[in-house]
Amino acid sequence: FEFTSSRGVYLPWIPRARRAHCAALRNGRELLVWGGYTVDEEQVPEQEIELSMRMIYSYDLDTHYAGKSSLEKGVRPEHGWKCYRSDGIIPEPVTGSLVLTCSGFAYVFFGLVHNIGNSTRLFSDQVFRLELPPLTWTCLDTKGQGSDRPGARDKVGGCVLQDGTMELFGGWSRHIGVLQPSAEFHEDEKYYGRVGWNNELYRFSPDTCQWESLVTSGRRPPPCAAVGMACVGENKVILFGGRQQACRTNDTFLLDIESKVWSKIRFDGLVPIARSLHTVTRVPGSVFQRQSEQVLVLGGMDREGAVLCDAWLLDVDSRQWRELHIPCEDAFCRTWHSATARYSRTCFELVTFGGSCQNIWEKSLDMNTVAVLRIGVPSLFSLGLHSVCENIDSLLSVASALPKMLRELVIGQLPTNHPARTALLYSR
Repeated sequence: FEFTSSRGVYLPWIPRARRAHCAALRNGRELLVWGGYTVDEEQVPEQEIELSMRMIYSYDLDTHYAGKSSLEKGVRPEHGWKCYRSDGIIPEPVTGSLVLTCSGFAYVFFGLVHNIGNSTRLFSDQVFRLELPPLTWTCLDTKGQGSDRPGARDKVGGCVLQDGTMELFGGWSRHIGVLQPSAEFHEDEKYYGRVGWNNELYRFSPDTCQWESLVTSGRRPPPCAAVGMACVGENKVILFGGRQQACRTNDTFLLDIESKVWSKIRFDGLVPIARSLHTVTRVPGSVFQRQSEQVLVLGGMDREGAVLCDAWLLDVDSRQWRELHIPCEDAFCRTWHSATARYSRTCFELVTFGGSCQNIWEKSLDMNTVAVLRIGVPSLFSLGLHSVCENIDSLLSVASALPKMLRELVIGQLPTNHPARTALLYSR
């Protein structure tokens, strides 16, 4: 395991510390970050503010080197960031949305919108699509009537299926008038029943913008929000954790997509502790040439409100949990963060950004760091590029003779004040 960390700095092209934000990978190499909210420390008393959905920050995972040795040599991770202004129909600032990516688009579902006019927060039922290469927004006109489409809500769980459709579960919302058949709504007594949790399950088709209400059988998960979901194999969905009324859970449920039957998985050995606002990510069986697929659980908040620093792998076929040893736990101690993944046959990388490292209901300490949890061996190209940058002083003559494209990759990883960078810029 290795980690890459972008330090908490504040420059115009660096995203502010935030949680409950949106993130996606573009072209398998750029981490895109936007939205969410943070604490404005300049106001007294401190207030939470929503962050723009227009400004999108990009972190280049391939051409920026931030290994431990490079940090000691003064290579600062902020050189990997850029800031772009998106266009199109820009969503209002929203928090707690679900982001799912498919075929070069990021789909942003629902969330909590801050209404500046009357200082209230409203749940959103809108779905926006961000085209990743040009960063253009579209507000989708989704199809469905009554209980055939989900109402406004936030903290929804979801995943992309193998056929490109998407499944969404649960969430936190105002009272739902017409529920799905066999679905439930549990009121939150703290808010006098005006809001609460549900366990509705919907399928969304990006091609047709059509909602489908899924009627399931079996041991359906109870109403909850802030769950983690991942599609495994061709016809299964794993759901783990989440908040159910006043407590958080570590229950694991399995949905057979074809038969639409839920089952609760029971384990004999160790299991992760109860949590919500965590991430659950699929680790394909093609990685490490395994037949069985796995899911990776990272971080979150436990029943006492403490932020967790652990990572767990679940082998879906054997139904066994395994806790991972993380050398730099502080880098991954976060909740309500984002997690995106990229992988090859020999390496899996979980790219996390932001979140909070303290109890968000007391005094949240938001982050703007990137932490990459790497399992396996990186590509030979990546290892070679990193090695050149680590030893650039002794390899300057060799680097100067590289083809222009490779030379520019090396330049992009060096700090602006590095003597070798200047020499490479003027080399032929």
